[in-house]
This record gives sequence, C-alpha cells and structure tokens, in this order.
Amino acid sequence: DAPRLRRLLDEGGVAGVPLFDVLREGGFGLDFLIYKPQGSARARLAADERVKTFSTREELAALLRAGRFDAVYSEFFFDDRLTSAGKAQFSLPFFSMGAAGAARTLDRLASLCGWPFYRRYASAWEGRDAA
Repeated sequence: DAPRLRRLLDEGGVAGVPLFDVLREGGFGLDFLIYKPQGSARARLAADERVKTFSTREELAALLRAGRFDAVYSEFFFDDRLTSAGKAQFSLPFFSMGAAGAARTLDRLASLCGWPFYRRYASAWEGRDAA
C-alpha cells in the first residue's frame, strides 16, 4: 500500500537500510506491485523500474505468477502468496552491515534468485488459501 511504499522509499530505508539503493547498486532489477498507488511515492520510482498496480487478491496473484522476477521483498513471514506463485521471498534480515556484509547480502540474493525450489513446487500450493 502507499504508506508502506513511502516508508520503503524513504532515504533512511527500513531500519536504516536503503533497500532499493542496495538492490539497484547490486545490479538487481526492481519491479513494483502496488496496491492503489498514491501521489509522490510512485513519482519517486526510477524510470527503468516496472510498476504494476492491483486492486484485488486475484490481480496480485496473476501479477506474481506472470512476473519475470524470481524473488520478492515481503514483510510477511512465509508469504503464501509468493510461494503459490513460485517466487522466493526475502526481507530485512537478509541484509548484513558493512562492505563485507553488502557483498554477502548480494551473494545470498543472487543464490536465492537462482534457487529453483519455489518455481518447481509452486503447483503444490495452488488452491490453498493464504492466511
């Protein structure tokens, strides 16, 4: 939602971690699936980033399934919406401090994106209701 996106886009990032800047500098592309975007939050996204909006759970599920991305940032522990779409999940604890931590973080994210587990077993989650 828009307030959460504004917090993520804030210069201080989340808990002092500039998530999007780290991902961009690490060479990762960014896609945004936004629930009812509002005003300035959307305007601050870089031109090369893909923005798609949704207003229903079904639209979100379709966007997740169709997305060419392999991993999704989510603040929900074990987000079934991602699992059922065959996407891996990461969150703030994935990020480590310092230069060595940044390198470790980017290596972990690259490994996560290449791990086929969620794509391979997504069909096992089809039809399950997410909590």
